[in-house]
Amino acid sequence: MVPKKYSMDHFDCVSNPVTLELPNGDAWLVELVRDDLGKRVWFGKGWQQFSQHYHFQHGHFLLFELLGNSHFSVNIFDRTAAEMKYSQFTVGVPNGETAKIIAKEDGAATNSVLPRRRPSFTKVIVKNSRKSGVNNLNVPSRFVETYLATGSGEKGDIMVKLNVGGESWAVKVVRYERKTGCWMSKGWWKFAMDNSLKAWDRCTFELRDAGNEFDVQIQRC
Repeated sequence: MVPKKYSMDHFDCVSNPVTLELPNGDAWLVELVRDDLGKRVWFGKGWQQFSQHYHFQHGHFLLFELLGNSHFSVNIFDRTAAEMKYSQFTVGVPNGETAKIIAKEDGAATNSVLPRRRPSFTKVIVKNSRKSGVNNLNVPSRFVETYLATGSGEKGDIMVKLNVGGESWAVKVVRYERKTGCWMSKGWWKFAMDNSLKAWDRCTFELRDAGNEFDVQIQRC
């Protein structure tokens, strides 16, 4: 069961079914079950197949992050608090592509292949958050190092361009030497204001093929 307070605070914008995405790219579709008052929420159809596939045991724990609307990222940890090696459970699909696993009526699971996507990351705007708010936005450091930084890994600010609906905004990505993560700082506030970003809106940043330029998709809560 989803913790009651969390479901009451955040599940008004969650539609059915939900997608549970693992770090290896596998994404499982799971249906939600609610009580008559809508205050208690369980994972229903698809959850059993998901838990069996990753061999959940007593003492394992999961970390869920709501990325927006019906999409969660999920990290699985064993009894020693070590994160699972997802590669040993990956559903077989062509190299570089992603599997979406759907539970069937007979209890089995099947997968369909999603088309190859450009490098991207998703952030949810959180009200009054210092990391994911309208004043600045935390950017995955691994993404920056892999796709935006030079091979030498040198520190420094990076200018990126964010595109929405034919308009563009210049935003500075700040990289800190002694802090984890990177931040969209100068220019981000104007982007957030011009696009009327609000709490729980979901922004997907998709890197274009050339240059530090993103197409941004905004999903309103």
